[in-house]
Amino acid sequence: MSGTPVIAFDRGSMPELIMDGKTGFLVKDVAEATKAVGKLSTIDPQFCRDHAIKKFSIDRMVDDYLAAYHHVISGGN
Repeated sequence: MSGTPVIAFDRGSMPELIMDGKTGFLVKDVAEATKAVGKLSTIDPQFCRDHAIKKFSIDRMVDDYLAAYHHVISGGN
């Protein structure tokens, strides 16, 4: 996993994945995206990497999927 910041439109699941101003920027249009490129140096790559590992490592994803499957199998309780 890398410490690469992301610029994405503020739609769908992006607000759940990106910490605006911390791991990237959520923008409303192309003009905001263009401005965000100039702010990429304000993102701490180590924080970005740590966040990605905490939220999206293979171990975390496997654990979360197993928990979801167990939840469904147990009837949602």
